[in-house]
Amino acid sequence: MKHSKRHFGFFAMLLALLGLGGCNQIDEEIDEGMKLMYGTPTVHYSIKGKVTDDSGKALKGIEVTVMGNYTENGQTTSRPIGDNCLSDTNGAYSKEHDFFAGFHSLTFHFKDIDGEANGGLFAEDSTTVNVIVKDVTNGSSFFKGKADVDVPTVKLKKTK
Repeated sequence: MKHSKRHFGFFAMLLALLGLGGCNQIDEEIDEGMKLMYGTPTVHYSIKGKVTDDSGKALKGIEVTVMGNYTENGQTTSRPIGDNCLSDTNGAYSKEHDFFAGFHSLTFHFKDIDGEANGGLFAEDSTTVNVIVKDVTNGSSFFKGKADVDVPTVKLKKTK
């Protein structure tokens, strides 16, 4: 049986459409070197929390950095999840992001970046919250579910 160039072209196009030609190649680098490959399982993270001072007064303009923690070869490694966000006038912050499914916890870093504009200078702080993923996948092998992360209120200590 003789194979024509037309048959070869058809099968090459079919493989390209199915993505089989690039399954072992890195498609893009995300967030400080976190390498995501074609078909990397993801979770939809919905994150919200609040920042106050010691007396419970809401703090505006606190920078929040979210780091995802996962274990690889027995070592815990952290990677940033998306861009940093700022607390609003009520001290609240929130973000939603689709990212790597392997995080077992998230660490939140809080930094006062506006000087004394929010009533003083506040010391940096951090807290870690375990991730619980709800299975809303409907059988998908790449979408692993949703994680609603409610961070307990963080009270920053005034330094000045």
